[in-house]
Amino acid sequence: MFDMNAWARQGPFDKKVVLAERRVNDTALCCGRQVDFLHSRMMKRLVRNSLGLGLLTTCIVAAACNDRRRHQPSEAISIPNASAPVPAGAPPRDVARALLTALADAQRARARGLGDIEKKKAYDQALARISALAAQKEIHEQMLAAKSMTIPRDITQGAAVTIVIEAWISEIAHYADGMFLDTLRLTPESPQSDATASVEAENPSEREKLSRIEADLKEHPPKDGQGSPAPPGSPAYLAALRTKTLAQGFNVPINTAIEIRLRKVDDSWRAFRVGLSASISRQRAALSPIPTTLPTGS
Repeated sequence: MFDMNAWARQGPFDKKVVLAERRVNDTALCCGRQVDFLHSRMMKRLVRNSLGLGLLTTCIVAAACNDRRRHQPSEAISIPNASAPVPAGAPPRDVARALLTALADAQRARARGLGDIEKKKAYDQALARISALAAQKEIHEQMLAAKSMTIPRDITQGAAVTIVIEAWISEIAHYADGMFLDTLRLTPESPQSDATASVEAENPSEREKLSRIEADLKEHPPKDGQGSPAPPGSPAYLAALRTKTLAQGFNVPINTAIEIRLRKVDDSWRAFRVGLSASISRQRAALSPIPTTLPTGS
């Protein structure tokens, strides 16, 4: 409260000080109210934005749950019906060999695009052969059991098979021109219901590059820790080999095994999985770990 008597007793200087203090207090009070006002407006705006964002998120989730596209099977590619390229009841070796041939044909047809009519025709024919050799019911059941978020929940059997067999083509694509069908092995040798067929494979371009590198290392062998020429298979040799192959865009070893899982379906062997694994020669070889750098003194 303002005291008039106290004000009257103060001198001119004291009055100026009091007025200055009041102006400061009034200004601070005003600023405080403005800050509180601005803070209140910002909080209200933040709440409105948060509510709006929450509502938008809810709408998006609800729309996604009701999005009919998630419930529609994908039939973008229609594979023509075709008879299996092997007779009914053919042994699993023959089925695996026919499937590998069809996979390689499909990759060669699509390797440089499918703009050409003849390439598209060859690709479709290869797809039809692969589809005829696939265990379609098993593939469909596996895909439904996986419950992938990227696959429609009610995908049809045809769509599931299409996705899987095109994935098989991509799996073997790098080795399509380097399969050694004469190395085909079957495990077990006399299967009753399930079997695994495997063949050795490598990329021909990598084989050519590797042969040149090995010839160069034979002529100019790397040195080991004692300064002597490192023999093939030694740590110094393998390190030099790895360095040279990586510089050309590949790594050693270059060989792999293509595996086909087969199952007997209605008295006929059909494939339900294709993948890559370590080749038999790599499994048998007891190679030393390849060092990342050459030993000192090389």
